[in-house]
Amino acid sequence: MPNADTKDLFEPILTMNVGYGFNPIEATLDGFLPPLERTVPPECGPARAFVQNYVRSLIERNEGQSEMRPFISTLVRHLGTEKAASTAMLVMFAMHKVTDTTLPWTWHLLSLYPETEGRLHAELAEVLHGRHPAYEDIAAMPYTNMILREVRRLYPSVWIIGRFVREQHAFALHLVPAGSIVLTSQWVMHRDSRYFPEPDRFDPSRWTEEARQNRPEFSYFPFSGGPRACAGEAFAKAEDAIILGTLAQCWRAQSIPGQQAEPVPQKSDTLRRGVRMILQPRR
Repeated sequence: MPNADTKDLFEPILTMNVGYGFNPIEATLDGFLPPLERTVPPECGPARAFVQNYVRSLIERNEGQSEMRPFISTLVRHLGTEKAASTAMLVMFAMHKVTDTTLPWTWHLLSLYPETEGRLHAELAEVLHGRHPAYEDIAAMPYTNMILREVRRLYPSVWIIGRFVREQHAFALHLVPAGSIVLTSQWVMHRDSRYFPEPDRFDPSRWTEEARQNRPEFSYFPFSGGPRACAGEAFAKAEDAIILGTLAQCWRAQSIPGQQAEPVPQKSDTLRRGVRMILQPRR
């Protein structure tokens, strides 16, 4: 598809997301999985084929060129073009899952903290002057990014991760034999009062440069860390900031009083029953 543009991906991706219930594994790999327990709309097949062909054509068009993006280049080198396309597509959809977890919590928390919401609107007005944000604007939106970091601290999309221990290790007085599985929880660490005073309070000011430097590296790891950190971290951060910056200029979202926003610790930290909000136009 030589004439396809990134804007042409919007409808197919939306079709897949809705049809597969925002499940990136099923959306990209269901041809290799047992039959699904629910019925997926028939239009999901052509939509998935369109996205797969787009990613494949992007790789083939850039294969062998020095300016090829590092992530895609690494996949092609180790997996070959065909598997690289499937893997890149899976990463892309997995990052949408992160966003559809982070942003509902963001809107809910902003509605509870009007002063924070006011500072967000002031920054967006100063930086964007009413236009849609672009990737290049993200660095000039520090408070927007501070809000998103704090949301990911309180409600990380991934709330627990595991690692296989290849060699015996000692941590303080604890000996971990080779072959063990070690679990670490973002939910627990992000609410440790040693690093985050009043840990249950929503406070974006925790993310000034000075505050960040005064905390140890792995006191905060919403995307995991080390050599096996999430490959789509930069993608998710950019997507969250651009979507929040775009919608917040047009709408205020007010939580309906009396409802309880409860997290559900499944494969991601989603909202139980979602959150009902009243949208008010800002223009």
